[in-house]
Amino acid sequence: MAFPGYAEYEAQRRTGTSAKGWRWKVGTPASEADVSAAEQALGVRLPDDYRNFLLTRGETELLVRLPESSSELRFYAPGDLATQQRNVMDFIAHSEDEIEEACAYFRKQYGVSLRHLVPVAEPTLLSRCLLLHVEPGERYGQCFQWDHDGAWELEQPQPGFDVALQALTDGIERRDAAQLAFFDL
Repeated sequence: MAFPGYAEYEAQRRTGTSAKGWRWKVGTPASEADVSAAEQALGVRLPDDYRNFLLTRGETELLVRLPESSSELRFYAPGDLATQQRNVMDFIAHSEDEIEEACAYFRKQYGVSLRHLVPVAEPTLLSRCLLLHVEPGERYGQCFQWDHDGAWELEQPQPGFDVALQALTDGIERRDAAQLAFFDL
């Protein structure tokens, strides 16, 4: 705050004309061994764009700072992926019968395997997450936004992880209501 340019920055932030509205927190890149162990636990190879993200950024946060509000999108470490996947599955379905019904619904409605949706990030203090579909086949690597309030709904489908990140950051810069809603902003 003591730097000469801070007053100008603060004025821009208040008027909503400040910079892009997001930045990356310095993260802890994962090792190849960490990524391989996560793939072993999940029983699949992760898509190349997401693997690259883990190896370069790893466990990190996308910090969103707008004039009147802020949020963070926390990306999981590779060792947390299988646990997060089980947590989402347990939330969606409370019994084996419900799991089978949910799996059939997700296959019919979205063309994806519920058992192959892996949460990779969550906005801080919100029961939402960014899901990555890892079942080999036509929809391998697709990303979706998910909210516990609509547990059987997938939103904002994107063809890949990098595309999903680009949509989020572009949406923040444009102040797009649909993308900001994911952060509850």
